[in-house]
Amino acid sequence: MAITRTAWTDDSGTGTDGTVLNNAVKTELYDQIDAALVGGATPALDNLAGVALNTALLPDAAAADDFGSATLPFKDLWLAGSSGTPGTNNFKLTGASTSGTRVVTFPDKSGTVAMTSDIGGGVAIYAATLADVANTVSETTILSFTIPANSMADGDVIEIRQVNLEKNNKTSAGTAAVKINCGAGAQVTLAAAAAYADSATEYRTARPVWIQRVGATIDVIMGDSGRQYETWNTTPAASKTVGSSTPTNFTSDFVVSIKVTLSAAHATFYIKPQVAKVVHYKS
Repeated sequence: MAITRTAWTDDSGTGTDGTVLNNAVKTELYDQIDAALVGGATPALDNLAGVALNTALLPDAAAADDFGSATLPFKDLWLAGSSGTPGTNNFKLTGASTSGTRVVTFPDKSGTVAMTSDIGGGVAIYAATLADVANTVSETTILSFTIPANSMADGDVIEIRQVNLEKNNKTSAGTAAVKINCGAGAQVTLAAAAAYADSATEYRTARPVWIQRVGATIDVIMGDSGRQYETWNTTPAASKTVGSSTPTNFTSDFVVSIKVTLSAAHATFYIKPQVAKVVHYKS
């Protein structure tokens, strides 16, 4: 058993042999003796290489201390949970940020975290960037998202659903040309001149479209006029491929965007996307 201290100090500060040690030194000495006798950790936790924790490691107060820091993070976290063979069957949590500190926040819900590979053949959700088009006749991107490199295999389908607020109250009818771009491929027209009658009503619309990779191209699919999507009691002819686009390649990231050109610039002639969901169904 080794007890070490570079300077022993008594109450007078002289450190003379035979004098009484001050309280701080006595406390440290007792802690070292206790740790050495029972094989436990020192208060400084400087001997953990030879110590096996046999109880919960707890902070001094709830939500008071972090485990690691932004400048001195721990490498990996190993968990066994309720595994019956924790020495061989466990989980390793790790990460590899290339853009500073990433924050992962769990929602205020109970449940099970599922990997996308567990859901059917695989599903990916893409974040969509939304923007209003109003008071302009310039072509405006109202929705866009990025398909990661090497992620869209032949046969994969991506469903794009968005809910908009739409209005034309400029005292005359108007039209909107709606097109979709898939990377650097040809632009596909979804609606050459969608009609907007003059009305004081602001409409809430649901606008779906599907794209599917077929070989080296992407087919753009929509339902027939007046339908949001086709049910099984409609004929196959009711669903239609409105066009195809050929991205430069599928081995690099590429952006899919929906663009709108209004026939007139007016503050009350607009399309304002409210929410969108982009779901990639992998074959």
